[in-house]
Amino acid sequence: MIAELAGRHAPAARVAGALAVVLAYTSLAACGETYIETSVTTAAPSVIVTTTAPVDPDASVAELLTEMTDLMLGLDFEISDGRDAQGVMARIESLWDAAEPTVRATELDSAPDFDQALELARTGVDRHRPADASKAYKILADVVSAYLANNA
Repeated sequence: MIAELAGRHAPAARVAGALAVVLAYTSLAACGETYIETSVTTAAPSVIVTTTAPVDPDASVAELLTEMTDLMLGLDFEISDGRDAQGVMARIESLWDAAEPTVRATELDSAPDFDQALELARTGVDRHRPADASKAYKILADVVSAYLANNA
């Protein structure tokens, strides 16, 4: 009886063996030489190094806040276009560092609005979210306008 079962499965065993040989051959045939085409490779993009210009120590608070607002206006485009959003944000931060003591001394109530605008801008740059930078601009433009109207 065992011999009878082995006889019935012999053609299937031969087919399976032939199939294994074909699979092994095609697998090994895929291991041919690898060619790397060097004419189509590109060099890595150069790294952009940004330095922030020093803030003019003689600049008025109005000048500092106006420059901050102007820079904030284009920050969302800097983020979305993949340009130098970090550098622009660094410049905004340095301008705020120079203006902040005077703003806090003259209008402490507006300081949280400045802080909110700057935090949104930082979030926009850090998380690549242009909408946050756009919202930061709107807040900053309003608070700067009100500050300058009250402290002209």
